[in-house]
Amino acid sequence: MATFSIKPGEIAQTLVKTSYGWHVIRVEDRCLLKPPNYEDILDNLENGLTKKIMGGIVAAQREKADIILFNLNGSPQESLLAK
Repeated sequence: MATFSIKPGEIAQTLVKTSYGWHVIRVEDRCLLKPPNYEDILDNLENGLTKKIMGGIVAAQREKADIILFNLNGSPQESLLAK
């Protein structure tokens, strides 16, 4: 991107168009971030993958299931969620 060639304090000479409209880019400052250690993010990675996998399993089972929702009085409920 052209913004990486701009020095801190400078404004880009061209406008940038995104889905939100046109933008003027000004670089305030630069800092280099050290990437996190694998061990530090392992729990988050595992939790995210578990959630994604389990969500897929639940969605697949929901598609196969005949789901009937009931009102508090025990009568079947008409619902958009029920299949």
